[in-house]
Amino acid sequence: MSVSRSKQLNKKKNRKALMQPGIRRRSLRVKIIVWTFVPTASILAEVTLVIFAAYKQVTEDLIIERNQELTHLAASQFATDLREYADLLAAEARSEDITRYGPTGQLTALRNSKNRLAIFDGGVFILDTYGTMVATEPMRTDALWQDWSDRSYYRQMISNPGPKFSDIVADGPGNAEVIVVAVPITGSQDEFLGIMAGMFQLDEATSAFYGDIVRLRIGVEGSSYIVDGAGRVIYHSDLTKVGNDLSLQEPMLQVLRGQTGTIRTRGEEGDESIASFAPIPGTAWGLIAEDNWTALTNPNQGYQQALLLLLVLGIVIPALVVAWGVRRITRPIRELSQAAQEVAKGNFGQTISAQTGDEIEELADQFNLMSGHLQESYAKLEQQVAARTEELAVLNAIAATVNQSRDLGQILNDALDETLQVIGIDSGRIYLLDEAAQALTVAAQRGFKPQLANESDNLEIGEGLSWQVIQNNQPLIRRDISRDPRLTRMLVRKEGLRSMAIVPVSSKGKVIGTLFTVTRDDREFSAQDLQLLTSIAHQIGVAVENAQLFEQTRKVAIMNERNRLARDLHDSVTQSIYSLTLLSEAGQRIIDSGDFVQVKVNQTRLGEISQQALQEMRLLVYELRPQILQNEGLVGALEHRLASVERRAGINARLHVAQEIDLPQNVEEELFHLSMEALNNALKHAKASEVVLSLKMGEGSFILTVTDNGRGFDPKLTTSTGGMGLSSMNERVVKIGGNLCIQSEAGAGTIITVSVPLKAETKSSNLNLEENYDG
Repeated sequence: MSVSRSKQLNKKKNRKALMQPGIRRRSLRVKIIVWTFVPTASILAEVTLVIFAAYKQVTEDLIIERNQELTHLAASQFATDLREYADLLAAEARSEDITRYGPTGQLTALRNSKNRLAIFDGGVFILDTYGTMVATEPMRTDALWQDWSDRSYYRQMISNPGPKFSDIVADGPGNAEVIVVAVPITGSQDEFLGIMAGMFQLDEATSAFYGDIVRLRIGVEGSSYIVDGAGRVIYHSDLTKVGNDLSLQEPMLQVLRGQTGTIRTRGEEGDESIASFAPIPGTAWGLIAEDNWTALTNPNQGYQQALLLLLVLGIVIPALVVAWGVRRITRPIRELSQAAQEVAKGNFGQTISAQTGDEIEELADQFNLMSGHLQESYAKLEQQVAARTEELAVLNAIAATVNQSRDLGQILNDALDETLQVIGIDSGRIYLLDEAAQALTVAAQRGFKPQLANESDNLEIGEGLSWQVIQNNQPLIRRDISRDPRLTRMLVRKEGLRSMAIVPVSSKGKVIGTLFTVTRDDREFSAQDLQLLTSIAHQIGVAVENAQLFEQTRKVAIMNERNRLARDLHDSVTQSIYSLTLLSEAGQRIIDSGDFVQVKVNQTRLGEISQQALQEMRLLVYELRPQILQNEGLVGALEHRLASVERRAGINARLHVAQEIDLPQNVEEELFHLSMEALNNALKHAKASEVVLSLKMGEGSFILTVTDNGRGFDPKLTTSTGGMGLSSMNERVVKIGGNLCIQSEAGAGTIITVSVPLKAETKSSNLNLEENYDG
């Protein structure tokens, strides 16, 4: 009693010490900070991050749309500029010197117009109706009177007269690469007389053609470039890239198909960028504008810093205010404490009233304001998350029950309990279809009086609303079933059942029952309720199907095991017992004859067969206890086998384990059964007096060796006939991707070695037999 009293006094002293100012473990200051300020700061940080993410996404979308639109407008503007070049050529092509006076007049006309056509730095030329070069300015003797009818712009002009803008072609002076602008030459009757074309050289960065392109540059720090119909660069802000083939790049593939758009990509230096592209009207060309993504989004950095500053201020300032106000609190405020606890739990809609006229009242007002803002910001999100979380929790609980139990009754009862709890009602049942009886039977139910429960069981075809759900395979909802004219059971009205929801329970598209829920007051089942009930019903269907499959599998396994035991008994023990019976009858006759020498021989034979029958019975009994492998592992199971069978049979049996064994479960199972085959062969066929099992982990592999000193055998003969279980052993090794080696010869014992790669996933087994083994 004195020791107990001393402990109580010490506890009181410790409690008083903790209550002294400045050393309280759970002071009101700590409670307020933990329950109000910490959640508020966390939510404020989350809100800030969400706002910033939304702002960033909207900004990025606007940037992409802006660049895409600017690129499209730039392409249209450039097409207009190109048209001016075509118009300049068309004006010259309509002159009488060009249309009426043949090659001589055309050559003279080009020389007279060379100042007006000087903009074409690659020169100007005229092809006649047949595609022959008849005039050039400046003079190109190498090209004059040459057949250029194979040029793409000439062929296009023949099929569709009008201004043409070529891809990059080697038609310039000295086969220089140029861009050709061509217009048709027509007579007074609009007959086709040839084409007049001007050329722009690619390496002349100071030409008017390049000046128009330079004006198209858009973006912040990016580049704009134009590609022809083959994907080659006509213009690039980096002049060293002019003429390069970019046809395999993603923007090129899309713009050459006539598409307009913007994609995110990586620049040559690995930095992120965006490429906006648009086809240039009237040509086969495309305009691509690339901008550095970081440069485009730099303005966001200032806004981000401002948000972070607001976040810091939103945390620091309230912390200072709370710390200052809490110091003035001299007694606990019950309402404030309870409201803060609710906020800490996530119930942000709490309000408090503190008519104190001091800092506590101010704190209460601030708390109410904070709570209102939090509730307004997160009300909708909380509803969605809560509903989804609740639904997933129920489905997970049911799935866990299905995985943990094979008892269908328990699964259905637990599923019904979870359903009623989450829906918020207290009555329901699960019907399952008995196809043989063509009736619905109650598999689980809650909340019904015994009389109504009994009367509602074993519903025949067409009886009750559940049969309607099964026949239509559609959910059924009734706001008030007591007013349903199809209701014939007076007990339902007496029970006071009102609102009802029934959904079909299906498995693989086949309806196998119903999930029935009902209330005793008015309730409107929402679409969310119906969706949840449907999901639960699907889980119930899976559980029923799994239970049925498990039961079928269990019955098949039992039947197979019974057949195997019957076969083994017939092939082994039964034969031995029959032999004992024959020897016993022969012994009687020998005794009657008085031949005692033969009696001794007969008795010796009786003992041998009895010993063999005993060994076979021990093997069968041991095989009926495979649980030993799961309980004790491979090493323990093998040691147990040697002690239970071999050593009791007088065989010197040893197990050598070089180190700790750690193997996958499926590998252990196959190695265990393979060892059983080897030991059975040594016991029944080899007549061995010594058996040694060796287990060791090698470099990258596990090695199992079974050695006996029995009479051995010829591996070739045994392999060809498939005897002694070798085919079964080989099949087991194949399953685990190992290698099987059998070494034996008549009179020299047997060595069976199994090597299993530790990390190999699938390897074919190799049955390696060696006739002679010296060891």
